[in-house]
Amino acid sequence: MGRQRREFTPEYKDEAVKLVINTGRAVATVARELGINEATLGRWVNSFKARQDAGDGALSETERAELARLRTSCSTPIAALNTPPHRSPSSPPPTASPDPWGGPGCAGTVMAESFFATLKTEFYYRRVWPTQARARLEVAAWIEDRYNRRRRHSSIGQISPVEFELQHCNHPAADQQAA
Repeated sequence: MGRQRREFTPEYKDEAVKLVINTGRAVATVARELGINEATLGRWVNSFKARQDAGDGALSETERAELARLRTSCSTPIAALNTPPHRSPSSPPPTASPDPWGGPGCAGTVMAESFFATLKTEFYYRRVWPTQARARLEVAAWIEDRYNRRRRHSSIGQISPVEFELQHCNHPAADQQAA
């Protein structure tokens, strides 16, 4: 008797295709990890690409309007995005920004994107974990041990974030003693 044919939900197929497309890994590698036939996954990827090329995922009017708005906001120079209407770009920046990621619009995600690119390049893509829980634990440990304590960051003068915080925590104490 032949093997029973397995059925896959559309959501499962989409997630498998996203693994191939978004990570840039080979179809054979992803298929092996998921335990499915390489040719099957290849057909799913080709079908997805054909739908994208044919415009099967056509946008609604509201989606087109949102896309146009986002394109316009992302084409605005970063200095203009970070400058409130009552300030000129040459005036000194405020002492505290309400947005911890650096400002509104596209410029607001630069720090987060940089962090995740570093995480993926230096740690995540170099390992394989048996479970998601184990991956979460090891990623958290890497962030706490390596990224925050030892890795030097160019944005804070080539020192680790812990050293940076220690320097800035000590300065207010010195200022209070001098007063």
